[in-house]
Amino acid sequence: MDMKWGDTYMLTKRQFEEEQAAAIRPLEFVSPQLYQILKNELARLHIHPYDVRAGGSRSGSGIQVELLYGEQFNQLKKGFFEDQEEVQGIEQGIEGGAGEAALFFRQAAEEIKKAMIADYFKMMKP
Repeated sequence: MDMKWGDTYMLTKRQFEEEQAAAIRPLEFVSPQLYQILKNELARLHIHPYDVRAGGSRSGSGIQVELLYGEQFNQLKKGFFEDQEEVQGIEQGIEGGAGEAALFFRQAAEEIKKAMIADYFKMMKP
């Protein structure tokens, strides 16, 4: 397909849905349950959810999660959860702190805390 600036093209409904599914959107819209687990783990370490940009996209049989953090949101941590694992991990993760999702977010929260401490000391350096 030879495209020039200003040309328009039509997508089929299926192509449009695939592009929308692959786009990274805020995690609270992609999977509110996963976002709740993230918020719980961040709160455990006294980190505000706005210190992290949590995004996700549905792809194939699961959800791709991307966490951006750091002073300029330049550090990235990715995870992938299959739908069945997500449901089981969410039920266990919110109540019992177990499950693959809870473990991923617990490790991510620890890394975010370390990055925030390092950024603070860089900022306070004379």
